[in-house]
Amino acid sequence: MIQKHGLEFYGYVKLINFVRIKKPTAEYLNSLSSPLPWEEEEYLKPVLEDDLLLQFDIEDISDPANVSYSSELSDTKSLLERLRHAEQRAKLAEIGLATAQEDLQKMKQFAQDFVMNADVRSSSSSNAIADLQEDEDGVYFSSYGHYGIHEEMLKDKVRTESYRDFIYQNPHIFKDKGYFLLFESMLDSVIYAKDRYLAEGGSVYPDVCTISLVALSDMKKHTDKLTFWDNVYGFNMSCMKKAVLPEAVVEILDPDTLISEASVIKHIDCHTASIQDLEFSSDFTLIITKDTLCTAVAGYFDIFFEKNCHNRVLFSTGPRSTKTHWKQTVFLLENPISVKIGKALEGKITVQKNRKDPRSLIITLSVNNIKQTYSLQ
Repeated sequence: MIQKHGLEFYGYVKLINFVRIKKPTAEYLNSLSSPLPWEEEEYLKPVLEDDLLLQFDIEDISDPANVSYSSELSDTKSLLERLRHAEQRAKLAEIGLATAQEDLQKMKQFAQDFVMNADVRSSSSSNAIADLQEDEDGVYFSSYGHYGIHEEMLKDKVRTESYRDFIYQNPHIFKDKGYFLLFESMLDSVIYAKDRYLAEGGSVYPDVCTISLVALSDMKKHTDKLTFWDNVYGFNMSCMKKAVLPEAVVEILDPDTLISEASVIKHIDCHTASIQDLEFSSDFTLIITKDTLCTAVAGYFDIFFEKNCHNRVLFSTGPRSTKTHWKQTVFLLENPISVKIGKALEGKITVQKNRKDPRSLIITLSVNNIKQTYSLQ
């Protein structure tokens, strides 16, 4: 049929769709002559989705170089056929070129936008909270919409009674922290509000915060979390460690698992601190208190109400203090480190906001020159 009627690509498409719709007999098709019944534009629309016949390359059949013309066709007719096919190919090439030019223009525009907006993307996340649009803070408020989180905080006696004591004991002056102090950008919000609204001579409370680290030894927990994957019912699934290890764990620690003195890695004066100060790097030294294996490093924070206070108030979220709903934040080490009493375990910690979610944190911990990145979200 293709050769008989000299069908080009679109004619072939119409033929296939005509056959799909009308289901004509072979005798009927062989008896047809011009005008052909499938020449209407309606037959350009595919009848079947992903019709394999429409994906068939008819060039080899329709190419005049592969067509054996009968002896009755004159050289002139053969030449006209070749010219017609050449014209059809030229039109297809023009369409392809136009499409390519359009795609190229889109790529140029994308590249231009990418470069022009680079300063927005690469800028510090210090304004991430301030720059949220009104319709972008729904996640934050919905997370506090359930009574459960308020019940948990109210039942946290250390937190609630410390705030109560500060207010009652300092009547002449008149929650802002997440896990690891900086999680959820709560402190960012306080500092932003301070910079924008605090009157001259005003105060921010709590006014001083510190973040500390301590070394841990808990082989049972290390086995439960990491070593477990080495043999799961006879199967080696250690590849799962790559997903487990980077997740910081928020939990209440057993004080008996502490194996070092604490080291303060960040001191924040809320009166002078900027939002940029909440992203930082700090070297630390942990003095070991027993011979054992270090399996993790944990972080916690302390809070102080001091400035202009007649009665100062403070509390700690550390593992040796009364439990709070903030608990402690644990960073598991992939391989336990042998440590000796009196020796120093040195490292470096870097705390950054997650650029995709400024309420969460990306924490990079380097201990004994082994680096691991954790997420707190």
